[in-house]
This record gives sequence, C-alpha cells and structure tokens, in this order.
Amino acid sequence: MLRLITLLATTIFFLPNSSADTYIKCDSCSAKERVFAAHRVIDFESSPQDGAEPGKQETIHVVDMANMDISSYDWSLEDYESPQDGNWILRSFRKVSTPSTISSPMKQLRKDVAELNKKAENSVIPISVIQDPWEFVNCAYCENSVEAFINNNLEGKILTVSSTIKSVAQIFGFMSTGVPNQFRSQIEAGGYLEVKMVLARGPYLIIDVTKVVDKSGNTVPFKKESLDGLRVRISDVDSARTINSYISGLSFSVPFNTGSVTITDCDIDANDPDKENAPCG
Repeated sequence: MLRLITLLATTIFFLPNSSADTYIKCDSCSAKERVFAAHRVIDFESSPQDGAEPGKQETIHVVDMANMDISSYDWSLEDYESPQDGNWILRSFRKVSTPSTISSPMKQLRKDVAELNKKAENSVIPISVIQDPWEFVNCAYCENSVEAFINNNLEGKILTVSSTIKSVAQIFGFMSTGVPNQFRSQIEAGGYLEVKMVLARGPYLIIDVTKVVDKSGNTVPFKKESLDGLRVRISDVDSARTINSYISGLSFSVPFNTGSVTITDCDIDANDPDKENAPCG
C-alpha cells in the first residue's frame, strides 16, 4: 500500500515496488531546497526508534514537476552519532546520476511541453474571439473566450502532454500532478496577451490571462477602477476611437489627440476641454 507523508511543502512517496527508492515532489525548489528536502526524509528514515540500523541504504529522487527536473541522492547509515542516547545515526550522502528509466520520461515531458508552448505562442487570438485588447476592461467573458479558443486550437498537443504527465506520475507514484507554464499570444487586432496555463484533468488547460497590451504598448487594465487618471499612448485617432468604444460606457474617455494622454472620468470632468471630441455614454 502506498504510504504518503507530508513534510512542510514537500510530499514524500514510498513505493511498494521500489523499496530502496523514495520519491519526493518538491515543485520550484532550488538546488539547496532539494538537498534540504532529501535530508528531511533521511532524518525521518534514520531514527533507531523507527527500526533503522547501520547498513541501511536508500536512493532519494527529488522531483520538481514545475521545472521538469530530477535530482537523485544516495545515502546510507553508518553508526550511532551518540552511543549514550542512540538518538540518530550518521550517514553518507552524495548526489548521483538519475537512472535513465526515471530521467527519460521527464525529458520526454520537457519536449512535449516545449512543443505545446511553441504552438501556443504561435497562436493568434482572432478578432472573432477578442475584437481588441481594450475589450478586456471590466469583461466577464474575455478570459473564458481565450481559454476556449486555446483549448480548441491546442487540443492535439494538450492530449500528448496529458498522456506524458500521467506516465510520469505513475512512475513516481504521484496521485496527481501538473506543469504550470506561461506564454505570450498575439492578438489579431494588434497587441498581445500573456497567459499562465495549468493542465487539468479532462484534459484541458485552465487559463489565467495575466497581462493584455494593445498595439500602442499600453497595458490594458482589467478593472474600470484603474481607468481614472491612467496615462496611455495614442498612436492615431482611430486608436482613441477604439479605446473610447470600450470605456465610454463605463463613463470614461480619452481625447482624440495623439501622443501621451490621460483617461478621465466623464462625470467628474464634463467641462474638461479635452473631452470636447471624446463623448461618453
């Protein structure tokens, strides 16, 4: 039966079919954190009170699914550190090469994820999905529309990555796992969006749009509360018209000037001369 123990943010799996190996899931861990996680397991496994004896040997594999990497360590028990109380046992500890039976599936996962990211980054969000980056302001459906488009567009690659992840999870005995990724997709109307994605069961991608930029290099705010007083660059009059078409209904406006301008609140600044050619409502 699989025995599961959690130490801090590290998950340790003891596999019945590989009694000499321990697999630790330690996502986004640095090299020092991986060594620390391995030593935490050794502390747990090398106690005489738990039946540990000199001569015990084991290999620990620290699996970082976020970075799709593995570090392996051999350790063995040698002798009591304190013969008087016999609390702990000294051990040898060294980093070793990860066996190909374990490292090869992870290499395949890196390859599959790289191909998924490449296709995602080459995807262009069409006007039929998002008409303009400024559509994201106060938008309840935009992120979901992007999520649906990306899932449909990347379906084949998603299935491939999902299958590889399942294989890797089975090898390590993990109940579930995921590989978070971040990429940038161009918007057909101009600009781009940055996306974080996590592969969920189904399989499908859960999308989190973290940043939207228009063709003039303006970061589009997601909430209308961030519009007031925001300075934006207007490359041409048509850009001002486009922005106003999305924010005027929220009672905000930009003037029909090029260069750096300020978004203002129509209700507060109704007499502002800059608003003469920038209607609200």
